[in-house]
Amino acid sequence: MMDNLPSWSSIVGHREKVHRLRQMVEAGRVPHGLLFYGPRGIGKRLTANVLAASLLCERFDLADGKENIPCGVCAACREMREQTHPDFQVVVPEGEKLKTIKIEMVREVIGQAQKVPVLSRRRVIIIDGADSMNEAAANSLLKTLEEPVSETVFILVAERQASILPTILSRVTPIAFSPLSDDELLTILMRSPGKYPSPQLLTLIADGSAGRAQELAENGGLERRAEALNILKELRGCCGKKPDMPEIFARGEKMGKLSRSELSDYYHYFRRIVEDIRRMEAGMVPRYRDLQADLQQLSAAYTAEQLMKTADILSEAYRRLTTSNMTARLSVEALMIELRDVA
Repeated sequence: MMDNLPSWSSIVGHREKVHRLRQMVEAGRVPHGLLFYGPRGIGKRLTANVLAASLLCERFDLADGKENIPCGVCAACREMREQTHPDFQVVVPEGEKLKTIKIEMVREVIGQAQKVPVLSRRRVIIIDGADSMNEAAANSLLKTLEEPVSETVFILVAERQASILPTILSRVTPIAFSPLSDDELLTILMRSPGKYPSPQLLTLIADGSAGRAQELAENGGLERRAEALNILKELRGCCGKKPDMPEIFARGEKMGKLSRSELSDYYHYFRRIVEDIRRMEAGMVPRYRDLQADLQQLSAAYTAEQLMKTADILSEAYRRLTTSNMTARLSVEALMIELRDVA
């Protein structure tokens, strides 16, 4: 059950997108298929929920007053608040390792879409994680989008537009969502101060994503960033001599036990730290403003050419980590050696 029914005013950021969607609602001309795409955790799903509540609200079918929907008081809005609306369905990826939306899941909602609405005059189906549909599921959905059920609206939510079949893209209205600004993200984090103990610092490292900020707060993201900085300092000999091979192997053994997701966080921080050093040398303010003194110290260990090489090394290391069959331990060891010896 929701404490409050999400409303347009509850969406932080995305002003142009919200304005465009509200215009569609007020004109009563919402496409039968939409695609919200952009980085995860920035408000795409919340916006989809608000749009769904607006379409199902009893006031949507009145001649006027659409600017005040969802109204929050009609039977449909009460059902949405209780998460029991019979004409509203959500599909999300399933699976322990590789989360996927399978054809059976899509067929089920398509079957529901073909039935007469129970409470409202239409059905709304959100497919959250639409870029994780397997080929069979995507093709099944395509057939429905080609011959849309007039009283059903599909809202696809995805991170990558490129992962959606071109034939599906041609039958939906795409709306691109961008990361939140620092001020917008901080506004969201400050709403739950107990949940985010260091909102200002989280804002610096969460890449405009409230979802990522939550993950970082729960999984020690600030500590991981600090360790990534210390590793780079050690590898460049900022605190004495550079590590020898036994020390590299020990680091590889320790970090090799982490999940690929955890390792990708370290690689992400390595890249951001190097980017920030390059920003500072170009006279720009670093993204990690709280680390400016440490970044200045680390920058002395690189020439401009070495920084460029290091950025290339990190990009290739991230590609290896995410696309190759190399073990995590070997990936870490290879990266540590390359970062230590870049010349």
